[in-house]
Amino acid sequence: MSALPFSLSLLVYAGYLPLALWLAIVDVRERRLPNRQVLALNLWVFLCLAASWFAVPAVGTLILFSVAVALLAGIGAVTLSLVFPSLLGMGDAKALPAVVALGAVGGPFSALAGFLWLVAMAGCWALLSLLRGHSRIPLGPALLSAPPIGAVLAVPLQGMLVG
Repeated sequence: MSALPFSLSLLVYAGYLPLALWLAIVDVRERRLPNRQVLALNLWVFLCLAASWFAVPAVGTLILFSVAVALLAGIGAVTLSLVFPSLLGMGDAKALPAVVALGAVGGPFSALAGFLWLVAMAGCWALLSLLRGHSRIPLGPALLSAPPIGAVLAVPLQGMLVG
């Protein structure tokens, strides 16, 4: 599977990054991700992927795979959030499909690098929040930063793993 062409990636990230930054700031301040902005984030990512599917048929399989994985992850996250609300906030669960789709469409090394970044940053946020006496951890900054950081770290990670 190959990743999206660079120009299409720029288009997706041009809309994703401002929304993700704003959502991360809100999550740190208020410990919540507002529904309208999360919806806008999801709409932007999935509309860009749909446009990419029509514009570059060669990446159609990758896009369909990314969307399917994202929807399954979103369903699982929303279910987890409903059953165990203290483990995962509903805003984080609703933002997950856009994050997973964007990570997966970058290719396997981008997805892996983004996941590793997410785990490391979430751990740091958790430790910092607990040291400050907060019981709720803002997962949004770690979650929303995973796709762009994964895209940046994909090539070095591939070099380390494949050689």
